[in-house]
Amino acid sequence: MDKLVQAARKKGIAPQSPQPLPASNLLETYMSAVDGSGAQGAMLTFRDGKLQRLISFVLKESVGIVDVLVTPPAPKRQIQQYVSMMKQQDAAAEKVSFELIHKQLPFFLALNLKSGVAIDHELVQVMELLGVESWNPESTDLATLFDPLLSETPSPADIASVQKRSAKWTQSAVGRSWFEDPDMIGPFRKLNTRSNEAFFAEVIEPARGKWAERLGRMALWAHYSTNKNRQKQSTDYAIANWLLAHSDMPAHDISLLNAIARNSM
Repeated sequence: MDKLVQAARKKGIAPQSPQPLPASNLLETYMSAVDGSGAQGAMLTFRDGKLQRLISFVLKESVGIVDVLVTPPAPKRQIQQYVSMMKQQDAAAEKVSFELIHKQLPFFLALNLKSGVAIDHELVQVMELLGVESWNPESTDLATLFDPLLSETPSPADIASVQKRSAKWTQSAVGRSWFEDPDMIGPFRKLNTRSNEAFFAEVIEPARGKWAERLGRMALWAHYSTNKNRQKQSTDYAIANWLLAHSDMPAHDISLLNAIARNSM
């Protein structure tokens, strides 16, 4: 690598990184809900002179930042066609504050380092354009972002309300993909799917921690949404996260896990 750099400099090529985008150049930021595989898509549009560009990527649990796309500068009409196509593919995409992207990127970059999934040239471009300062983050604990969304332990009344509402989340556009695939738990294991108890014990209960993090990410997503109705859901998602991650409520008594079990079966 040093020889390549030295050869480039001898040719008169000065190495440099692009300057981070001025905040005024950012136009729109979209992010989808967390799907049943723990993936969440992000999409940003920004000005580049008289043209526009688009950045998109996926934040994937246990993996990191993947499927990165950075378009070359193009007319606004062309970029909007990209945006429309992506929104059609993901009905649960919402306009969000850029702060949501900026807060999560270091955690998922740390997952890239942990999972061994290499970053590519496009991701380097994204990090430079968005002004990511820490290129070797260590923390992969997203709970440090979403735990503060609840200022106190939920009351029994709040818990009862969320228990009632969360039973229907898996029927929405956001939650239809919220299910567990038995093959993901143990490939080709024969499960007695005619027994609800066995299925719940073998497939759903072991996934409790995973769904806790997903609901925490959902709480963040709703909190930073520009949609006022979606913002109101943030507390519900945060309470569901608390039930899964911090309460001693048996898994079988948590409405959301029962709804996920029904989806799965």
